[in-house]
Amino acid sequence: MINIDYAKLSYRRTEHHKRFVKRVLQTKLICQECRGLGGEREVILDDGSGPWIECGWCEGTGYVTPWLRGMWLRMKRKGAKA
Repeated sequence: MINIDYAKLSYRRTEHHKRFVKRVLQTKLICQECRGLGGEREVILDDGSGPWIECGWCEGTGYVTPWLRGMWLRMKRKGAKA
């Protein structure tokens, strides 16, 4: 049985997100997947409410690094040819 240290995972995720935010705010490249919104609301109820889903490319910041922008463009190009 594998023991998972959830406290350590949470700490590492939090620290990664802090570094990521610092890095993307230097470049200011807007995420093209979510158009800079940081995610989207998944409408479940009739009144238009539902959970907020963070964008996986920009981690909810609305900005991406140049490397991530290149990966996104490459993914879109492959999807267009298929």
